[in-house]
Amino acid sequence: MVYVLRWFALGPGVLAAFVTVGLLAVFVSDAVGVWNEPVVGAAGAVVFVFAGYLLAPAFTLEVATCALIAGAILAWQLIPPPSFYPETYGAQAYTPTYLPIVATYGAGLMSWCACFVWSRRRVRLQ
Repeated sequence: MVYVLRWFALGPGVLAAFVTVGLLAVFVSDAVGVWNEPVVGAAGAVVFVFAGYLLAPAFTLEVATCALIAGAILAWQLIPPPSFYPETYGAQAYTPTYLPIVATYGAGLMSWCACFVWSRRRVRLQ
């Protein structure tokens, strides 16, 4: 019974972690004074993949792979390329850039690679 409940809690758990870290990343990036979109995208991608991996009761790497794919689709919807530099960037202000989506995809892919290495090391240690 607990096993089934953990599968049902997976989606809401990943979404709750995603929203929490996204809001926290906005506050931190504002406090530091950097552009929000790349920071929030990268933090969201990392937590989306890792939360899927850590909260899954079984098939953890497969769930992380599905989280990576779903996160990539979600990122494309939330950060439609090209983005534009904010007005605080001086001469580069309002010029198109792919930096936020590249940072998001790169962070998600690195997170998935970390999950892959972690799962392979765990298999060897058992």
